[in-house]
Amino acid sequence: MLHTGMRIMSTPDRPLVSVVTVTLNAEHSLGETLRSVATQDYPAIEHIIIDGASTDRTQDVVRQHGRRVSCFVSEPDKCVYEAMNKGLRRAAAASELITFLNAGDTFSDPSTVGRVVADAKHLPGCHVYGDITRSGRRVAAPTTFNLWFLATNMLCHQAVFFRTVQHRRFPYDESYPLCADYKLFADMLRARERFARIQVVIADYAPGGLSATRRQELHAEKRRIRRQHPKLRLLHILKRALRKPRRASVLKGKGARGVSVSQRQG
Repeated sequence: MLHTGMRIMSTPDRPLVSVVTVTLNAEHSLGETLRSVATQDYPAIEHIIIDGASTDRTQDVVRQHGRRVSCFVSEPDKCVYEAMNKGLRRAAAASELITFLNAGDTFSDPSTVGRVVADAKHLPGCHVYGDITRSGRRVAAPTTFNLWFLATNMLCHQAVFFRTVQHRRFPYDESYPLCADYKLFADMLRARERFARIQVVIADYAPGGLSATRRQELHAEKRRIRRQHPKLRLLHILKRALRKPRRASVLKGKGARGVSVSQRQG
């Protein structure tokens, strides 16, 4: 089922920004996300809602709060990344930047999108990212996002505004239902896509989701991805090796205060 809303006019000075929200039975948190997008002071925003055939009041919530929704799709999908690919495909041809703000996530304030666009204008061809807040605490983004960082860390997806045309060349690999975003970043960095940090707090991120509850599967998927990216795998091994002496030193220091490792673990 597809509902299309208003057409958004963009200009060279006000390029079109696509915001994709993926949702499933999230009637209690979706409204906050819709209001966050609706109150942005930047005018050229299309809001695309990809719903996984919810059985709750999701459609009513969209009708009530989604005044900037330009596209609403409600149909089953096999994983969250299939839904995100649908949103990527449905972004308008004129879209310059695209970001993913899922149900329960919000922009940090009404000026967020406008500030991102202003900074992105000075960084042609770059995907841009900033800080987030999580559970009320600010989480700083890395100064540089590269394979060295990705080897043992992850960039919060909600903190990134991708160049839409470039992102379309790198759809999410749906064979990784928990870590397709990790693979996306690995593929992009290997292809020398450029990322630049901007001094904007972008989103208030709602923690949780499948990746937070299926940790073993998540780590197994990451190992599979690193096997496809030899340089990333090598950096992962190197960073873990560099961490071990420091950890051993910390344990030794605590032992000197009369606390044995076995006592601490017990």
